[in-house]
Amino acid sequence: MEFKPTKKGMLRADFQDRYGALCSVQESSIPGEDCLWLGVDVNFEGEDVHLGRMHLTQDMAAKLIPLLRHFARQGALGVDNDDPFHVGAWLVGVGEENRGVEGRVVEIHPGQSLTVQNIRKAGPEGQIICIWDVRDLIWEPIDVPEDIPSRYDRLSDQMTLPDE
Repeated sequence: MEFKPTKKGMLRADFQDRYGALCSVQESSIPGEDCLWLGVDVNFEGEDVHLGRMHLTQDMAAKLIPLLRHFARQGALGVDNDDPFHVGAWLVGVGEENRGVEGRVVEIHPGQSLTVQNIRKAGPEGQIICIWDVRDLIWEPIDVPEDIPSRYDRLSDQMTLPDE
């Protein structure tokens, strides 16, 4: 990205998203607080998008960094950290009740519980909740399984065509 100053001297960089929509990131001129504007300026149909940008404080941007870093590395939302049982981590069941189940950590309550979404069962029926203290006895971290379809493939598999 190439940065250019605005009329007020704030730095701005323009870029295009996956669909060719014009997006930007820009320093805010709000007094007394460091903020950024981030979002879509012109959509992929060429229409101006009014109020289509986020106004982020430094703290808000810092909270997005782990999510964006994980997405850049893994291609899915999650949060990287030193604990192998983090949101977004892939696991395989090794306990009696969950042996062979592959899924992702979707919710964590540190010290209390861990929720894994079984990749083969959508929604709440596919969620397996375990007590925090036994997580490393019944789950083992794994790499992203190769046979897991992309979100797009999962959606297209769920769509049914009308009878002809």
